Formats: sequence, C-alpha cells, structure tokens
Amino acid sequence: GFLGEYVMSYQMVQATPTHTTAHLSNKAWQMAVSYVLTGETPSYKGVKPVKSFEPSKGEWGAWELAARVSRFTADDDAFDADKNIADPTKSAREARAWTGGLNWYPNVFMKNMINYTYTSFSGGAVNGNRVPERALFLRTQIAF
Repeated sequence: GFLGEYVMSYQMVQATPTHTTAHLSNKAWQMAVSYVLTGETPSYKGVKPVKSFEPSKGEWGAWELAARVSRFTADDDAFDADKNIADPTKSAREARAWTGGLNWYPNVFMKNMINYTYTSFSGGAVNGNRVPERALFLRTQIAF
C-alpha cells in the first residue's frame, strides 16, 4: 500500500498581549507505505486475514509492515519579532518524523499495532533545536 498527502493551512492568528495579527501559511506532508507479509490484499479499510488466528492449526492471522515519513513547516511570519506570534525559544519552526510499525490482524474484527516514531525539530529551544522525541505506541482496535 502507498498513501501520500500534502497540506497547506491558511489562517489568521492574533497575538494575545499585543493584538497583532498575521496571516500564516503552514505546510505539511507525509508518505506512508505498507506491505502485507501474509499475502492478503491491503485496502483503506484495513487488511482482512484469509485465515483467523488459530495457533493449534498453525494459523496466525495477517501481518503487515508499515513505514511513514512526514514533515511540518511553520510559516516564518509566525516567528517575526514585530508580530510576536510564536516564541522561537519555545516553538519549533519545523518537525521531521519517521515511523516504523508492525500490524497484526488476528481476525476481521481486530487490529493490533506497534509503532516507533522518531521526531526531530528545527528551533524550539533557547540554545537552538528542541530535543528530538522518541515514542513507542501500542494500540488495539476492535470493530464490528
């Protein structure tokens, strides 16, 4: 599977203390890929395992590898000292992330996910760049 998107967000914001306004254009994009290891066909609705989880029969449901890269860029006008919208020592100008994951579909009603995400930043700290973030996500989804 493959999914990509690009977003431009336009908004007018106002700084609380100064009532200064700015028209900001923030940008973001992502690209995600996945591969079903057990041969099922992926779709936007998920993966339907051909054989449900039954270890006594040697059946383990469906397994999928997934990866994503993404980037967010804030409008430079947000950091303009005269407008006082965003504080560059607290707010990052850019975030870049990559994620790797493994999805397990034991049956058509359940999906278990484990994802690791690493995000790095440009700006957002007193002395340069904000410290990168690392996160491990575990999630179970049930639908019927």
